[in-house]
Amino acid sequence: MCALRATRGRRDTPRAVSSNPFESPAQIEPEPISQPFAPVQEGSLGLGVALGFILGLWGWLGCLIFAKPLTKKGAGYGFLGRIGITVVAVLIMFAIQ
Repeated sequence: MCALRATRGRRDTPRAVSSNPFESPAQIEPEPISQPFAPVQEGSLGLGVALGFILGLWGWLGCLIFAKPLTKKGAGYGFLGRIGITVVAVLIMFAIQ
């Protein structure tokens, strides 16, 4: 039995518009595949913050050269946090004297 004949009664298989039985069947457009998971972030924000805060300028520069994007962002936040805390500490020292 021909495979084409087996699909005649079924409604889930697309048929070609032409009535020619020897023509190839219609092409089925695949549905777009949706991503079931969120895209993976590259790098570690916490590691970058720690490097920028503890190592200061050296940690920030090292991350800018070698790290992945999210780690670079964290290093910038850590370095700015270190600068902010240092400025606050210096202002408190001058206020005490």
